[in-house]
Amino acid sequence: MLIGGYLGEAGIISAMLGFIIGMAGWIYILYEIYAGEAGQKSVSCGSVGAQMAFGACRTIVLVGWAIYPLGYLLGYLMGAADAASLNLVYNLADFVNKIGFGIFIWAAAVTDSENCINKLNKGYKERMRPCIILNEKAIVIGSGFGGLSVACRLKAIGYEVTILEKLDNLGGRARTLYHNGFEYDAGPTVITAPYLLNEIFELFNKDSRDYFNLLKVKPFYRFLFSDKSHFDYGSSLKSMLHQIRSNYSNDDAIGYIKLLKHSKRIFDTAYLKLSDYPFESLQSMLPYVPELMRIKFYQSVYKSVQSFIKM
Repeated sequence: MLIGGYLGEAGIISAMLGFIIGMAGWIYILYEIYAGEAGQKSVSCGSVGAQMAFGACRTIVLVGWAIYPLGYLLGYLMGAADAASLNLVYNLADFVNKIGFGIFIWAAAVTDSENCINKLNKGYKERMRPCIILNEKAIVIGSGFGGLSVACRLKAIGYEVTILEKLDNLGGRARTLYHNGFEYDAGPTVITAPYLLNEIFELFNKDSRDYFNLLKVKPFYRFLFSDKSHFDYGSSLKSMLHQIRSNYSNDDAIGYIKLLKHSKRIFDTAYLKLSDYPFESLQSMLPYVPELMRIKFYQSVYKSVQSFIKM
C-alpha cells in the first residue's frame, strides 16, 4: 500500500498505477484481517481483551486508513488538493490512528491482566461453585434437562429451589411414559455432551455412574419410509457412504463428506467457542461476525444440508 503511493507521488510510476497498487494492498490487508488467517486467529484466540482490541484496530484500518487513498485521489488524480494540505491531513490522521492503536492495545492488556488476577483469586472451583447464596428462593419452570440442570446448579450454591412441571412426572423429553402396563422412554433423541450431565453430579460430590450408564446405540437413527425401505444413520463413515451411494448417488456421498466438514466447523465455532460465551453487548459479538458469516449461521438446518446433499 505504501510502496504504490510513494512511487506514484514521486513520479516514478504513473499516479493511476500507484493508486491501483495502493488500493490493492489496502484491500488485501482488509481481507486478511476480516476474512483471512488473521481474522480466523482472532476468533480462535482465547483472550477477550485481544479480541476486543483486534476488532477495534480492524475498524481503524477500515475507516481511519480510508483518508490515505481518498487524499491521494483528490490530490494526485483529481488535483483538488495541494500537497501542503494533504501533508497536514495525513499527519493528523497518523496522529489519531496511532493513538487509537495504542489505546486499544493498552485496554486489551489491562483487561487480560484483570481477568488473570480474577481467575487466580477465584481458584479452580470458581466455575463449579462461584459463590454461596443464603436464604434465597428460586422457581424453575419446566423439568427437562435444562430445567433440572438449572435447578441443581442453583441448589448447589444455596438457593431453595421449587420446580414447576405441568406433566405428572419429571424429565421433559427424557421422561418415562407408562401405558397399558408397558414402560416407554420418551427420549432424548441424542445426547451430544454427556460430560455436562457428569458435571451436575460432581457439584454434589456424586458419581453419575452410580445412577446410570449411557450406552452407545447402533445405528443412531433408523429412518423408515412409506415403501418400507429404511436408512440407518450411524457413526461409521464407511457404512454411511455405502448406503448413500447405493440408495442415492455418488455425488450425494461426496456432498455428505463436505457436510461433515462444514458441520465440524459449526461445532467448533458455535459450541466449543461460543456456547458459554456471554454476548452482553454488540461490541462483544463483533469479533465473531466474520466466522459466523463463513459458517452461514443465518441458514436453517434444511437449507444448510440441501446445499451439500440433493438426494
